[in-house]
Amino acid sequence: MEDRKDEQETTAEITIDASPEMRRGTYANLAFAMTTPNHMTQLNFVDTDRVSTNGGVSGILAARVYMTPQDIIALRDMLIKHTESWKVEADGSEA
Repeated sequence: MEDRKDEQETTAEITIDASPEMRRGTYANLAFAMTTPNHMTQLNFVDTDRVSTNGGVSGILAARVYMTPQDIIALRDMLIKHTESWKVEADGSEA
């Protein structure tokens, strides 16, 4: 009976509403993670777009997301499962 309860919990339907702009999504090619003093993880997703005059790179903050440690672990596990069959070459291109 316990297995059935777990199965029902993982298949719950979630209705999410978002504006057309949010549904379109955003691009980021750089991500930073840091732990805040209250133990939340702050994820910053950045779209780097050009090299500045001093040789650094500039970019635009595409999104900032705060997650609990438990949610970060669940995200990590989901990304591993989602990408475990991917094959990527040393130069970053997909094989």
